[in-house]
This record gives sequence, structure tokens and C-alpha cells, in this order.
Amino acid sequence: MSEVVQNAAHEAEAVAHGAQAAGHGAEGASGGFPPFDATLFPHQLFWFAVSFGALYLLLTFVILPKIAKTLETRKNQIESDLKLAAEETQKAEAAKAAAQKAHDEARNGARSKLDAMRKKVDDDAAKAQAKALAEAEEGIKASENAINAKKSDAIAVISEEVMDIASDIFESLTGKKPTAAIVKAASKGAN
Repeated sequence: MSEVVQNAAHEAEAVAHGAQAAGHGAEGASGGFPPFDATLFPHQLFWFAVSFGALYLLLTFVILPKIAKTLETRKNQIESDLKLAAEETQKAEAAKAAAQKAHDEARNGARSKLDAMRKKVDDDAAKAQAKALAEAEEGIKASENAINAKKSDAIAVISEEVMDIASDIFESLTGKKPTAAIVKAASKGAN
């Protein structure tokens, strides 16, 4: 068993020695951390310039023009929308003004028609009232004339009756019939 242990120890030493030699070999071949290796600077600078140039060209001719085009499109769309909104606002204000004007004209037209109808009704009522008053006055005059005529007839009838009664009284008091002159004198006194 000691032989097995010795062989394993030799092998472990060989592996450790090989790992140490490999570590020294890699250090010797690269000269340290590659970005800090001065022998690689020109090569790194070349690839940095190529990468930067490619990135610059990609940004300048592909990405930035697309961004500028997108921004210009958005700007134009916004300006177009604002212009359209301003036009629509003007149209809406014009429509509002036209509607207000039509409303005012309709109100004034209705008011003038109402005033004209009111004036016509007032004129018709005044004419009807004047006609009714004229007819009433004619009726009153006709009634007064009829009353006066009846009154005159009644007075005439009453006068004749009074004369007849007076003649009868005269005749019964005096026993003689009154003469026409006495009856005429008595009728003048009665009136």
C-alpha cells in the first residue's frame, strides 16, 4: 500500500508541477492583462477606430436619419392636426354665429308678426267696438224715438180722456155741455 500511496503522491506532485508550469507559460506568452499589454495598443487602437467609425457611420446614415424622419413626420402631423383643429374651430364659430343670427332673425320675425297680429286684432276690436257703439246708439235713438212717439200718443190719448172727463165734470156741475172754446182753453192749461 505504501507503493500505491507513493505513486499517488508522485502523480499529485507531477500534476501540481504541470499546473505551475502552465501558469508560468501563459503569463510569459501574454505578458499580463491584455488591455494593459503595450504591444497590443496599436492593434486595439485600430479596432477601436474601426468600431467607432462603423458605429458613427451607422448612426449618421441609418439610425439618426430614421429618427429625424420620424420626428419630422410627427411635427408635420401635429402641425396638420393643429391647423385642422383651427379650421374646425373657425367653422364651428362661424356656424355658431350663423345659428345665433338665424335665431335672432327668427325671434325678431316672430316678434314683428306677433306685433302685426296684435295691431290687427286691436284694430279689428276697435272697429267692432265702434260698430257696436254705433249700432247701440242707433238702437237707443230708435228706442228713444219710439218711446217719445208712444209718450206723445199716450199724452194725446190721456189729453183726450182728460178732456172727456173734464167735459163730463163740467156738464155734471153745470148741467150744460161745454163749448169748443172752453174745451180748447182747458186743454191748453192741461199741457
